[in-house]
Amino acid sequence: MTEQIAKSGPTRSVLEAAHRRLSSLPNLYDAVPVGLCLIDADLRFASINKQMAEMMGRPAQEDIGRGLAEVAPGVAVQLEPYLRRALRGERVADLELQGSQTNGMHQGRTYLVSLEPARSKSEEIIGALCSVLDITARKQAEEALWEHQERLSNLIAQVAVGIAQIDLKARFLLVNDRYCEIVGRSRETLLQQQVLDITHPEDATESQTLLQQLVETGEPFTTEKRYTRPDGSSVWVSNYVSATRDPSGRPQFLVAIVQDITERKRAEMALRESEENYRYTVELSPEIPWAADADGQVTRVSPRWSRLSGMAPGDSLGTGWLMAVHPEDAPRMQAHWMQSVASGEPLDVDFRLCLADGGYRWFRSRAAARRDENGRIIRWYGTAEDIHERKLAVQQISYMAYHDPLTDLANRRLFHQEMGRMLTALRPGEHLALHFIDLDQFKGVNDTLGHAAGDALLRQVADRLRGCVPEGSLVARIGGDEFAVVQTGVREPDDAAALARHIVQILDEDYQIDERHAVVGASIGIALVSPEAAALEDVVRKADIALFRAKADGRGTFRFFEPAMDEVVRRKQELRVGLRTALDRGELELHFQPLVGIWTGEVTCFETLLRWQHPGRGMISPAEFIPVAEETGLIMRMGEWALRTACKEAARWPDAIRVAVNLSPVQFRNPGLVQAVANALEEARLDAGRLELEITESVLLQDDHTNFAVLHELSRLGVRIALDDFGTGFSSLAYLLRFPIDKIKIDRSFVTGLPDRRESKAVIRAVVSMSRSLGISVTAEGVETAGQLKALRQLGCNDAQGYLLSRPVPAAEVLALIGQPPWAEGSAA
Repeated sequence: MTEQIAKSGPTRSVLEAAHRRLSSLPNLYDAVPVGLCLIDADLRFASINKQMAEMMGRPAQEDIGRGLAEVAPGVAVQLEPYLRRALRGERVADLELQGSQTNGMHQGRTYLVSLEPARSKSEEIIGALCSVLDITARKQAEEALWEHQERLSNLIAQVAVGIAQIDLKARFLLVNDRYCEIVGRSRETLLQQQVLDITHPEDATESQTLLQQLVETGEPFTTEKRYTRPDGSSVWVSNYVSATRDPSGRPQFLVAIVQDITERKRAEMALRESEENYRYTVELSPEIPWAADADGQVTRVSPRWSRLSGMAPGDSLGTGWLMAVHPEDAPRMQAHWMQSVASGEPLDVDFRLCLADGGYRWFRSRAAARRDENGRIIRWYGTAEDIHERKLAVQQISYMAYHDPLTDLANRRLFHQEMGRMLTALRPGEHLALHFIDLDQFKGVNDTLGHAAGDALLRQVADRLRGCVPEGSLVARIGGDEFAVVQTGVREPDDAAALARHIVQILDEDYQIDERHAVVGASIGIALVSPEAAALEDVVRKADIALFRAKADGRGTFRFFEPAMDEVVRRKQELRVGLRTALDRGELELHFQPLVGIWTGEVTCFETLLRWQHPGRGMISPAEFIPVAEETGLIMRMGEWALRTACKEAARWPDAIRVAVNLSPVQFRNPGLVQAVANALEEARLDAGRLELEITESVLLQDDHTNFAVLHELSRLGVRIALDDFGTGFSSLAYLLRFPIDKIKIDRSFVTGLPDRRESKAVIRAVVSMSRSLGISVTAEGVETAGQLKALRQLGCNDAQGYLLSRPVPAAEVLALIGQPPWAEGSAA
């Protein structure tokens, strides 16, 4: 073709060079089936190839050097923005143009235009290279295809099966309504998905493999698979898939025809499950189905019976099955079966089946008769259910219900049951001896070695008891560290005493627990039971009372029940009941006993003593009711009342006289003790230095750290602390050094030996000397004679207390006692 180059413009030389390069390749430039042209920076045609000239419909020479807007104004409007981008160095591809007379292109044609920058050898942008491809034929083919697909869609929408068109990457191209209905998704959703997106995970691998084989071989396939619906359910389909090919034989797309077969699949699975259930019932179930004729002869039995018993299948028919029943159960089993056959009543019986390996298992056989229309029995159907584990579990539960799990001894329930049976079985002249056993110092083992060691010790105790009781006797664990032995064959009390003595001896021996030694003892209470004995509860109560007496008598021994013990317990119970309301009824009152200065004869303090004026029994000794109050916890309330009342009384006395109040060791368990003391002082407006709190050495022994803190808190209040009954317990100098003690009260047992016993004098002299060096005051209790008082004065005691000076007096007599003391003028001076 003829080409011309524009003769003007700043890029003339460069464009000439570009034209020469293009002209040097005339065959390539004109031979390509694409229209090409070079447009300069002024949007003028610098070069046009043959294909481009044909598209424009006139020789290239006419347009070389002319502007694009002049040659093709319609094209210029559409392309100018993109040409500017190409002149800035960008590449612009795939612009679609419609040809018309106004834009210089053929009417009715469609073109695909691409632009890219044209550069000089120095990489300077000199213009834009434009390529134009006529795609009219391709567009017409696409339109025809879409028309075909639309017609196909209309046809597909009317069929009753699900149809889907899928591309070679398994993406949906077309689906009908039935397909959407089957898979439970809308058409819009499916057209954005692949087949594998909706395929059940368990079927996905196989489905992918089959689709790949279809693309490669072209062979259609039919399979059954599952689709997963959005709600998580599955639908079974029969799936036929084939490929549509182009004229060259290459696959274009796939067509899938699906039919919902869910109901059929469910029916098949139900049938298969029914068949498997039947096989399981007959062959695999722990139950053994069997059938018998109207005469009770077994006609059919599960193979499981033969496998378990080792019998040949034929040998189990008729009555041969009885040979596999445990010999001890066979007569009973046969009798029940024959009775059912004769009466027509259902069978329900337990038995043991002898196993081929020599063992046995428990089974429960149940059967019912089938009758004809006249009510006659024509056949029996039954099962033998394996209940071995259940039977053993019931036996184990029954055993556990009557035995202690730690020691395997009889528990309280079995003890009462067996004791009752033994009582009814006693013959004239025979006795039972009920031994109630309580371990001594067992709590110390738990506290020092731990509860696991305590459990181990209890098991050893149980073993020792089993080994020492006579045959036919019962050993039981009642609870905690309490045991019971019901001794049979007792002819006289010495028989029971001999066993109790032996038990005390063997339980007193050392225990070895994890290479550590433990020592406990035992106290035993014994109640003898004759055939004429009272109720079981009364026997148990008597043994318990005797045990209490054994522990009170020093432990490590045994005591028989005596009627007098019952009176002690009864009286103690009455005290418990009466004490609960004594304070509210105003039956408790305070008495005060003076402490007198040995050298001055003046009252220095009054000790507060609690008294109970019982309306029916008169005055009850504190030695009797205080232990009961401590045992029941009533001492907390009573002690607080005594403290408040004593402080109020002391506030009426001269300021030089103090009041002493005893604190029970039980009161130290009250975390509010210090606050209660402070409240009592504040309520009475009593100076703290006038209050003395008397404690015993047991307080210092109980909980060293806690009581240490409490005593120091009381001392910080300004209250004085007095150590009562000094010398009777585990008296230690360490107490006086560690605890804030202001006064020591020497026990009356030392004062009683004065003035004659040298030992008493030596002890008192030592205590006075030690106390004086520590700045601690010393009071002697129980002074009853002038000789004792004189000796105490010589030994250096500060105060004296006792009947010689004054008995305790009611609160109303205290002031008179201070003004006119009853002791002789020279007795205390």
